[in-house]
Amino acid sequence: MNDHRYHYMFTTFDLETYDLEDFRYNSVNITAFRLVDVDSKRYLEVINQMQKLQNNGLDIINGIPYIQTESALMFDSVYAFATGLHFLHLDNRQNLYIKNLSCTSDQTWNDGISLYNQINGAITDGLTGNVNFVEGRRSIFKLDILKLKQEKIQKVGYWQPDGGVNISDPTAFYDSNIANITLVVMTREERPYVMVKEDQNLTGNIRFEGFCIDLLKAIATQVGFQYKIELVPDNMYGVYIPETNSWNGIVQELMERRADLAVASMTINYARESVIDFTKPFMNLGIGILFKVPTSQPTRLFSFMNPLAIEIWLYVLAAYILVSFALFVMARFSPYEWKNPHPCYKETDIVENQFTISNSFWFITGTFLRQGSGLNPKISDRAQTKFFSFIAPFAVEIWFYIVFGYIFVSISIWIVARLSPIEWVNSKPPCSMACDHILGEIQKVNCFDEQLELTNKQKMSENDEVYLSTDCKIQNSNNYVEYDDTTCDHGTVPLPLPNDVNEESSDDNTVDLVRIQNNFTLKNSFWFAIGALMQQGSDLYPRATSTRIVGGCWFFFCLIIISSYTANLAAFLTVERMISPIESASDLAEQTEISYGTLEGGSTMTFFRDSKIGIYQKMWRYMENRKTAVFVKTYEDGIRRVMEGSYAFLMESTMLDYAVQRDCNLTQIGGLLDSKGYGIATPKGSPWRDKISLAILELQEKGIIQILYDKWWKNTGDVCNRDDKSKESKANALGVENIGGVFVVLLCGLALAVVVAIFEFCWNSRKNLNTENQSLCSEMAEELRFAMHCHGSKSKHRPRKRKCLKCSSGPTYVPSNISTSNVGVHYNYFN
Repeated sequence: MNDHRYHYMFTTFDLETYDLEDFRYNSVNITAFRLVDVDSKRYLEVINQMQKLQNNGLDIINGIPYIQTESALMFDSVYAFATGLHFLHLDNRQNLYIKNLSCTSDQTWNDGISLYNQINGAITDGLTGNVNFVEGRRSIFKLDILKLKQEKIQKVGYWQPDGGVNISDPTAFYDSNIANITLVVMTREERPYVMVKEDQNLTGNIRFEGFCIDLLKAIATQVGFQYKIELVPDNMYGVYIPETNSWNGIVQELMERRADLAVASMTINYARESVIDFTKPFMNLGIGILFKVPTSQPTRLFSFMNPLAIEIWLYVLAAYILVSFALFVMARFSPYEWKNPHPCYKETDIVENQFTISNSFWFITGTFLRQGSGLNPKISDRAQTKFFSFIAPFAVEIWFYIVFGYIFVSISIWIVARLSPIEWVNSKPPCSMACDHILGEIQKVNCFDEQLELTNKQKMSENDEVYLSTDCKIQNSNNYVEYDDTTCDHGTVPLPLPNDVNEESSDDNTVDLVRIQNNFTLKNSFWFAIGALMQQGSDLYPRATSTRIVGGCWFFFCLIIISSYTANLAAFLTVERMISPIESASDLAEQTEISYGTLEGGSTMTFFRDSKIGIYQKMWRYMENRKTAVFVKTYEDGIRRVMEGSYAFLMESTMLDYAVQRDCNLTQIGGLLDSKGYGIATPKGSPWRDKISLAILELQEKGIIQILYDKWWKNTGDVCNRDDKSKESKANALGVENIGGVFVVLLCGLALAVVVAIFEFCWNSRKNLNTENQSLCSEMAEELRFAMHCHGSKSKHRPRKRKCLKCSSGPTYVPSNISTSNVGVHYNYFN
């Protein structure tokens, strides 16, 4: 009961004091009457006088600039009485005598009849018009006829007792006849607003379908008219042509009144509004940028390097070298890094290799699980390793490659360790030798806690040799005692002799030679740093405060670097990263590789042409200079060019949303460049504009327009599913193209290790020739046969002339706190 189908007649004379907001926009027919003549000169004078009373005046008129009928009648009554009294005074030309009267008696006032006659005969100009009484009744008055319209309550006529009804606006009462009118509706084919059905046999309005067609049908039902749909001949919406001072397209058809309405995706703008009329907008929108979805970043073989920039990798390498050298230097200066090893207790000539097949696999397992290996326990004492992992992040072939790499590296380490002589060490703790010496004359040698007598006791001079009963040979050379035996290997021990000792008087003086050595050699320092960086650890542990500070700082550095790398690596490899060359309209304006354009003859082109914003002016100059290359005739042509690549299409957001909903390879770049709306166009001064505007407002309030939007934009069968695509991009398994570079690095490292092992094998075979007649090839063949012996004993006899490569004079240090009468030199043998 709140639409155009109902008509209400109000009997009150004060309809303008009521709130009719709910009826105003629903085209409800409301008719009322008004006794107060608001257009009279008398009414305006009274209003001005009442407004001078400020608050008191506002209270009288109930706070609104309108005098209610009751108040107006009271004013006219008092004014009529005053006028009659005035005329009575003028006629009598004497003062009226007023005496007290009783309300219960029949006594009358002597001048009462005269006053009554004066009032009936007087004609006054009141708020309700001319006040004139005939036989005690008011005979002259006028009732205004009021009609509710969208803007306000308007006067459409009046009624008088002697003249009857006089209607000044006849169209206000003829809405019931508009159903017999057929309007010409001009439109333009544009998906999904207006589309021509493929059936060639259809004629009339049923040929068309789309959002605007459904909207037009709902409006025609609401307002009540019939229509005939026609397509605009030049297929243009309409733009102003300065050269000819004319318009084209739909605007021209409306200006020349060849159409009554235009229902299409037609934008409301200032230029069009100046020559035609628009209804209230039925859809709000703006200009957006349509672009092709950026492709994934090209996958590189060494993509695992992406998380850190090149300069960061260089800084890490420089920090690794710097910390290694710093650790080496400070370990050399600190006395706490020099330790005394445990001596061995018995003689043996058996050596063993710690890298058996099982130990090689155990070593790789420890590094792969980031637990290290340390001292390898016996096989029977090892706890079974158990761990849980998810296989989803890696493709199936990657897991096979990892297993293959694990086995291959394990076997490679075992082979390299068999070939390298450095890995062949004494299975017992190293020995130490103390020799009692009296000013260069060696009397006895203590080895393995057993006193060994010299075979030829004599005072040693330079380059003299003394052989022990255990085949130990001792040689004095430039204050060095050189030893060479099958157990203690080969090396030199510095023997600083006290200068203040007399050879003849020092029979009781002895010098104990104790060999000492520093763990942190240059090579070991580098190994310690790389072990910490790779989170695998090493068998070197700093003991001094200075070296621990360096090591702690390096550990913290490695923690941050590895954590940052791991977190960023997940973002680079797990999630597919999209790289878009443009992010906004300013990006388009600042580049030339990607061309851009608009629909020719549309409001978007007009927006850029008339814009005063610098960026949009720059874009318009670009498009104007390339008219044939960037402008398109239809939206379909623009979308096709976007799909071909290197082209951005500037279009209205509703059409952009429609295209994006149907093709997952399209996307919107940035936000909207402006804000505007679509409206139904009419010729200037058309009576249909207000009626259709009211119908649009009602359809919006009821949600019918939103239902139509969802029908044609989202509920069709050709909408792509973006949820599945987003899930795929978030859960892509890593393939060979993502982390294949890691395997390349591993293979290169294995190849380098094999080359170094072969070189060590050949060099060691040359040094271990037992006889001068034995050839190098035979020695290498013997060593190779033993190295490739996978079963049986893991030990072999040391060649008699094998010399220890770890004993040298380089790392030897004599503590300054040892007296010259008892100099201690300490050697530390390590595996």
